[in-house]
This record gives sequence, C-alpha cells and structure tokens, in this order.
Amino acid sequence: MKKIRQIIATGLALMLMLCAAPQAWAASTTVSTNRSTVTVGQTVTATVTFSGSMAAVQFSVNYSPSVLRYESYSSSADLTVNATSGVITAAVMTSNGANASSISCSFTFPAVAGGSSSVGVYV
Repeated sequence: MKKIRQIIATGLALMLMLCAAPQAWAASTTVSTNRSTVTVGQTVTATVTFSGSMAAVQFSVNYSPSVLRYESYSSSADLTVNATSGVITAAVMTSNGANASSISCSFTFPAVAGGSSSVGVYV
C-alpha cells in the first residue's frame, strides 16, 4: 500500500511539474534562402524565422556537407550554435527572457562542389 502511494504521489508531482513548466513552442516556422541555385564559390544564406509567442526555441539545421560548407550565423536574439559536418544544432532565446513574437536566425553556406543540397530545419 505504501508503494502504491509513493507511485501515485510521484505521478501527481510529475504532472504538476509538466503543467507548470513554461512552454516555448513556435506557432510557425519558415525557411527562406537568398538564392535558389548557386555555383561553386557563391554563398547562400538560409534564414529560419519562428513566429508566435516564445522566449526560446531549440532546433537543428541539416545540409549536405559535400555541396555546402557552414560558415557563419546571425540572429535577432541570443543564439548558441554547435556545428558538425552536415548538422547545426542551435538554441535561441530572447535576451531578457521575455516572449517575442518573432525570432530570425540566418546561416551562411558557401558552395564547395557541384550538386544539390536541401537545407532542412527540425524543431
């Protein structure tokens, strides 16, 4: 009986924590590029925009490292980036922790070889 009470108490505590935790869900995500095609040596910039009431968003950007090389980023909010070959993991948050209606992050990629590459964003 004591074990059952502990399980129920733990379950209720977990439910309360989940309900009380602040949520940071972007209402919508859009990705745009400044070019639809590039030749070797040209640069393409992919801009990711999150719209909706949020203070922070964590996401990843995937690209083909055989065609594009990640070079740099810029953001309208504080952005932390961890880039490996083909994947950029990022977390962005407003500077004062307050909710923002829109957050934009841009990533620059020079073309290093011929071929095609999509730039995928996963929230």
